[in-house]
Amino acid sequence: MALPRIVTWAKQTLTFQALNAEFDNILNQSLALISPLTGDLDCNGNSLIMDADGDTSISAATDDQISFTVASVASYAMSATSLQMLSTRIDFDADLDTSIRASADDTLVIEVGGVDTYTITATSFDFNGVELILDADADSSITVDTDDVMHLRLQGFDAFIFDGDVASPVNGFTFTSSAAGVAPQIIAQGATDVGINLVPKGTGTVQIDGEILAGTVYNNSKVWAVSSMADGASDTDTMTVTGAALGDFCLISCSISLAGGYTLTADVTSTDTVTMTIVNHTGITANPASATYYVRVFSRV
Repeated sequence: MALPRIVTWAKQTLTFQALNAEFDNILNQSLALISPLTGDLDCNGNSLIMDADGDTSISAATDDQISFTVASVASYAMSATSLQMLSTRIDFDADLDTSIRASADDTLVIEVGGVDTYTITATSFDFNGVELILDADADSSITVDTDDVMHLRLQGFDAFIFDGDVASPVNGFTFTSSAAGVAPQIIAQGATDVGINLVPKGTGTVQIDGEILAGTVYNNSKVWAVSSMADGASDTDTMTVTGAALGDFCLISCSISLAGGYTLTADVTSTDTVTMTIVNHTGITANPASATYYVRVFSRV
């Protein structure tokens, strides 16, 4: 309600008592002079002070922009198209430990429970080691809770672990899709001549379409000077291959060519022992030169 008049003047003498009363009314009830407003209150670019020490205010020093100063810090700015937070933070919970803020230029930080959980820039989204949940019941996720080791969890267990925590890593692999009628590929990449090592766990096997490709592989080599043999005769020697067992599969090769008429075979004949056999088919009594023989044994299970 607007401030009422004390006296409505007509033809009477203006006394100092009445004049003082009128001014006292204005001074003591100044807020009532403008309440309620019957027109616009024009600050004309000046500040509207909000607290006792004068360091919190609202102003519009720039055309079409409202600035909010809190404790002498320019905290917020509002225009027709934007609300600027000016390096302050937005808190979302009662204990003020979950927030969004711009920690630096072009860097947005999301804090949850007092921890800076996510950091967003123009070129990256940093999860800071937290888990990215992928399904409704929260048991399928991606996380890097160990440095340089990424876990893909499905139904609560580690279905895939991508371990890059090695010294100076250069080698890896690529999964390549394909068109109809062409098999997709798993391709080694990195240094020159990179193999792919499939390692079963325990007594497990490597299978392709249900068929065992290889179990555990054992290797050894030995220099063997084959005795002279009549045509059709053979010579044998043994080699220790630790881990070999009866029934395992054997491959054998030689550091020289045996194309002149020799056949070469190898068999596991007892635990940790492979017997090498060479047969002379040259048509004459002969023997190949001394050479290194290489044996590779594949476990049957």
